[in-house]
Amino acid sequence: MHTLLYDTCTKGTTTWSGGRWSDGLPNGNCDVIINEKYSTLEHGSFTCYNLYIGATEFIITGNCFIKVLGETVEQDSKAVFTVENNGELILLNKDVDVTTVKATFNRLLTGLKRLDYWILSSPISGIPVINLSPLTLTNRFYKYNTLSSAYSAIDPTATIIEPGNGFLIRTPPNFPSVVSDWQISVNNFSQGIINTGIKSFTIKDKGFYIIGNPYPSKLSMLKFLIVNQGLIRDYVHIWHKTNNTDNPSYVVLTKITSDRSTWDVNLMPFQAFMINKIEEGEADIIFTPDMQVLQHDYTEPDKFYIDLLQRDLNIPVSSISYTIKQYPDDFLDMETESRVFALVDDEKLYYIRQDDKWHTKKEIPLLVIAVFTTEYSISLSKFEGLFKQQSIILLDRETGVKHDLKSGPYTVALEAKIEYRDRFILQFE
Repeated sequence: MHTLLYDTCTKGTTTWSGGRWSDGLPNGNCDVIINEKYSTLEHGSFTCYNLYIGATEFIITGNCFIKVLGETVEQDSKAVFTVENNGELILLNKDVDVTTVKATFNRLLTGLKRLDYWILSSPISGIPVINLSPLTLTNRFYKYNTLSSAYSAIDPTATIIEPGNGFLIRTPPNFPSVVSDWQISVNNFSQGIINTGIKSFTIKDKGFYIIGNPYPSKLSMLKFLIVNQGLIRDYVHIWHKTNNTDNPSYVVLTKITSDRSTWDVNLMPFQAFMINKIEEGEADIIFTPDMQVLQHDYTEPDKFYIDLLQRDLNIPVSSISYTIKQYPDDFLDMETESRVFALVDDEKLYYIRQDDKWHTKKEIPLLVIAVFTTEYSISLSKFEGLFKQQSIILLDRETGVKHDLKSGPYTVALEAKIEYRDRFILQFE
């Protein structure tokens, strides 16, 4: 929390020194000077116009932010500036690259094992791709080839990151074979600049491309898709799988929801994603500073997610999303034909489904197709809005069991390749 020693700054500049602000709490109309160690964990997030970091340590910790509205972020040569995992540096000037600041950006990827991959971008451009994961084998860095619809190996020591680049990278060879965290860290101490301002990424052919969040802050998928609508499909794919050929590789994100409960519709720093260009011909994908998520603690729509989990796998085999319409013309239902887990509505199958309004005592059948003969669990992994008060029951018509999914997952043994279309019913009471 903030150290409340003064009211909001009114004198144009406020300095952090001696454990206090010299002329009031920072705001968007005043400049900030940091002359003593400052950690947002201890002293709080803030917004300012320009920022100067003196010969001290400045740390943006997880779930905190520093928002700079003006043209300048500068630092003393002895300053140590770190943005920790889930911390955000939000730079809103549209024209200026912050070339003078030297900083370290950290990101922690969870739920991965040895031989797993992830698609990554970088908040710093002008550095070799190898800097994203120095311990990964150099033959395990890839770019996506649009013409061949496949990933192709690159030389990570010679390939320089540009704003908006995305790369598929494998965990280092010494990574644990059990579920662990992968620490990603980049800095621009010797080369590279922090990405700010309006960035464009040129693409030519019709098809799929891997691009990434270029900013050191969260990127709004809603704003990104609105700005680039008409050029690309209005959904994107995120790589999200364990090292298993039978597990789905991608999560689908639309403007306001995803088909996986573990994914927010806002993308964290370092997160790359796949877009689908609609037409032939050269065009620019645009990133703008106002795509950054500026509002925290925003209201979530009325929605819930159901996961299908296979025994001994740490990532769901499949997930579905159900949402009540909240925004006009900004939601895309996603039908499916061959997916192993789906909502059945009006004889169609969906893994992302929206209803215009909610009806109580409603039933929604589930389609389940097991990949292997083994034990599975059906889990209510996230629920928001009206579904916090709404009971969500899973009826197993074969056994007659009615299970409250809010009390925990429902576990059942299923046979491989059997289509369970009428067995499982979601009920709401």
